Amino acid sequence: MCFRNCRQLSVFHNLPETLLFLLCFCAAGLGFLISLGDRAFALDSDENSAVIRISRNGASTDDSSLEMTGQIERYEVDPENKDLCSVDGVLYSKDQKTLVLFPKKYPAKEFEIPSGVTKIEERAFAGSCELESVVVPGSVEIIENRAFASCRSLRSVVLSEGVASIGTSAFEACYALTTVKLPKSLKKIGDKAFCDCSTLESIFIPEGVNLIGTSAFFRCYSMNKFEVAEENGRYRSIDGVLFSKDGKTLIDYPIHSDRKVYEIPKGVETVGEHAFWHCTSLEFVFLPEGVKRIDSSGFCYCLSLKTVYFPETVEVIGDFAFAMCPSLKAVSVPKTVKTIAPYAFQNCSSLKTVELSENVKRINKNAFASCDSLTIVAPKGSYAEEFAKENGVSFEPLVIPWTVVSEVFISKDIEELGEELAANVYGPNVKQIDVDPENPNFSSVDGVLYSKDGKALIKVPEDRHIQEFVIPSGVTHIGDMCFNGCYIQTITIPASVEKISPFAFGCVPTLWKFNVADDSPYFKSVDGVLFSKDGKTLVSYPYDNPRSAYVAPDGVTSVGDRAFTSCVSLNTVSLPEGVETIGKGAFDCCYSLTTVALPQSLKKIDDGAFARCLGLRELRVPDGVTEIGTDVVIGFDSNEFPGLPRLGGKTTIRASKGSYAEEYAKKNELRFRPL
Repeated sequence: MCFRNCRQLSVFHNLPETLLFLLCFCAAGLGFLISLGDRAFALDSDENSAVIRISRNGASTDDSSLEMTGQIERYEVDPENKDLCSVDGVLYSKDQKTLVLFPKKYPAKEFEIPSGVTKIEERAFAGSCELESVVVPGSVEIIENRAFASCRSLRSVVLSEGVASIGTSAFEACYALTTVKLPKSLKKIGDKAFCDCSTLESIFIPEGVNLIGTSAFFRCYSMNKFEVAEENGRYRSIDGVLFSKDGKTLIDYPIHSDRKVYEIPKGVETVGEHAFWHCTSLEFVFLPEGVKRIDSSGFCYCLSLKTVYFPETVEVIGDFAFAMCPSLKAVSVPKTVKTIAPYAFQNCSSLKTVELSENVKRINKNAFASCDSLTIVAPKGSYAEEFAKENGVSFEPLVIPWTVVSEVFISKDIEELGEELAANVYGPNVKQIDVDPENPNFSSVDGVLYSKDGKALIKVPEDRHIQEFVIPSGVTHIGDMCFNGCYIQTITIPASVEKISPFAFGCVPTLWKFNVADDSPYFKSVDGVLFSKDGKTLVSYPYDNPRSAYVAPDGVTSVGDRAFTSCVSLNTVSLPEGVETIGKGAFDCCYSLTTVALPQSLKKIDDGAFARCLGLRELRVPDGVTEIGTDVVIGFDSNEFPGLPRLGGKTTIRASKGSYAEEYAKKNELRFRPL
């Protein structure tokens, strides 16, 4: 056994430096008795245990230097000591109202603190390695700071009625703690009180608690839910998540929740410090209108988080708010945010674009540290552009294509969507599309635009942020650009749907998968990908499916128009033998696509099939291809996207010499290399 910080022990203060060092060095294997007049300290020791004896004039009750690490089994105190006493080897104040120190190698695994004790001293039980359960009597009012910290075998804690306060870090690093019973008398849970209790699965906050300190349940990796007594006046639980009673602050989200999508309830204004820290299952989070603050480390280490929707009410994104979110791909920061805090998006390694407004006036130089693929999109001449240039970050000017409106109303005399009305209906930030009930051509259900008979689904508002959209039974046709720009994870298609327009599901940034009714005679879903019922046509691949490689199943004969458009996660695609046609714009804007395996059965590649595939360096065209459309491998055009340079013509056509593909390449002035 070795004593740490021996110089601090009051019973040793009069020892010479050399003797003190020898005492500390030799204590592990020797038994000895040192007598210093009225101040005597005895240690009976072997390799595994020790007894500490305190003389009649030893340390006082307020001397925290008595805390010692090692193999101590019991404390013994001279009966004449006026400050301390020992009961069953545990050290108390003389009046037995304060429990001062509990031996770290106390032989019993269960301990019930005697009734009459009113205070558990700071670090009293800290590091007790054998203790598995403890009962705290109602006479105890205060559990001081770090009182039970690092009791690594402690599994169960029962606090009896009467206990009023749990101090800072009182149970920190009690890794085995699974059961905690808190009394109604409890008023305060201190900062980091249960931090690093990594096996604690749930906690019930009783009615009397009026203060829960910062990070009280930080790094509780097994936490499934928070429960709060209905009578509590300061806190409440909604679906296992801890909130302030008024619902304005989201305090703590259970780390071990298996939800992939979470929609924060309306009324929340603040996402608290560490609120979603290390919630590794979360992929999509929707913040409602009214949220103003995301405090420090609010979403730090959310390893699976892909998408966060920010309403135009957010004013503060705190330091480290989204640090270490390696799956986050794109962020649109609202105009209400003026400062990007230090390390706000540090190590978001997949972050490709951050859209900032002209209102941002300060960006900390470390805000995007280690975001190596980042492009800042902002108005020309803005502070964000200046920051990008000064810090070597790619920059693109922000282009707003339409006038921004939030609600669209279609009057009774509108027969068709004219150019101006269509620009609004299909525009960004639209929350609601309403139709006059007397209109003979259109109808609206829950803000979604349909034909009058309900058979055609025309447009879901672009600002629709939900986990799943279930297309109503009776819809037979899904229109072009119907879901464009929506934040939806799953789209469920009923058996009634007969026709789906080619770009119905284009640019749905969060689309994870398709569900199709089992009795549909027209379509089916295979691993979340949409196919015709016979499996011959690959209709649509979900925009945000995380696969980097996809192998289409056998039986497919055609890839539909725009089937893979803007699927930015895909690096490689393999099409099986039997595929004969690749439709228009099938792989348009698949920026990360580097390899496409085309089968020998292929005959036709339609217009723009691989347009704007900026990572595709070569396209190997089989000899059987006899038809290739226009602009198959074209890049961005500055006329189409103002402010962007023309990017294109970098894909090399590889094919047999004398083949149709060679002729096509030469005619269209494309790079060609013979196979």
